[in-house]
Amino acid sequence: ARMEKAFGPNSLVLANPLQNREMILQRLRRLAEAEADFRRALDITHTARDGTNRMAAQAMVHLAGLLLDAGREQEAEPLLARVAALY
Repeated sequence: ARMEKAFGPNSLVLANPLQNREMILQRLRRLAEAEADFRRALDITHTARDGTNRMAAQAMVHLAGLLLDAGREQEAEPLLARVAALY
């Protein structure tokens, strides 16, 4: 909350801390909360860099991993294809 107040709700500075929190939530099997944070980090990276940078790719990989973990392969596949297209 402090970082969000200091830098704004869509600042790229928030993407890494969100991803760190997401990974912890995923390990705790709090998948709905983790997915919300993953999607927010992805939105931030897309807004900041048009979704074509390394941070956006990393966010897509993390979200795809969570979706795979939740048994949602059909939702994960397009994200992984987008990442592959970036590289």
